[in-house]
Amino acid sequence: MKKLFSLVLALAVCLAAVGYAEGATYVPGTYSASSAGFHSDVTVTITVDETSITDVTLDVSGETGGIGAAAGDALASQILEAQSAEIDGVSGATVTSSAAKVALTSCLSEAAGASGEKTPVADGTYSGTASSFGFLGQMTCDVTFKDGAIDSIEVVEESDSATGEWFASAEELLIPRILDSQSLAVDAITGATTSSNAIKSCVAAAIDAAGGNSAQWHDPIEKKTDTVRIEDYDVIVVGMGGSGVMSYCAAAEQGASVFGIEAAGKIGGDSVCTYGPMALNSEYLKEKFTNGEDYIDEDAVYNT
Repeated sequence: MKKLFSLVLALAVCLAAVGYAEGATYVPGTYSASSAGFHSDVTVTITVDETSITDVTLDVSGETGGIGAAAGDALASQILEAQSAEIDGVSGATVTSSAAKVALTSCLSEAAGASGEKTPVADGTYSGTASSFGFLGQMTCDVTFKDGAIDSIEVVEESDSATGEWFASAEELLIPRILDSQSLAVDAITGATTSSNAIKSCVAAAIDAAGGNSAQWHDPIEKKTDTVRIEDYDVIVVGMGGSGVMSYCAAAEQGASVFGIEAAGKIGGDSVCTYGPMALNSEYLKEKFTNGEDYIDEDAVYNT
């Protein structure tokens, strides 16, 4: 009996050493994880004992100066106080705050020895609303779940279109990425960052409304590393904004073989958002707001 007692005692000591003693929540140690913020990855590093978070540091150095980059200390304080990812975040740094929550959730899951399985979502259609472009801009999406997956995403309310075609780029290009990957870790569409992040925030809110945990829907997306070789062109135009498009056309009209490249989801740059000579009676704005009718007197503008 004494020998058996000694064995049990030794086992208890061993379990305590790795954080599995009775009442333990975490395996003591330091854990780190990253999630995509507004401009860069937000990295959260935590130190835990058996039952609590004892230290938190955030690397937000790549975020917007004075906004996201200034939110690190406040977010760390909120995490230490809440002892979880259930924090309010920092006003004006919503995307950075959300990235911190996602990274923290990954850290805590690892520390708790979780399996990594997602909290189930209920089938059905759920709405999510998030701040978007403009001071009072709001976006609402209806997200339908089927068999534990995102089946469809529909933007039902937005004001981003008033600024030009950038919202259309996000709607057309980002939503298929989310549906294909079943992850909110997809990159925003360049040129439409705010609209893209609003769509992702709406989907996250819908996941939570369906009983899931949106912080678990950030599986890493594998990036392509292919090298594409472009040859036999006379002119290469890098950046297809208004000036780039004009340069492309001018070279092509002179008989040159021209190749153009643009980082954004569509060509045109800021010119597609300009309410002036670059966008007189934009086909997009006519379709969106005036039932296809011209909304500017072109002769009057020319005379002016």
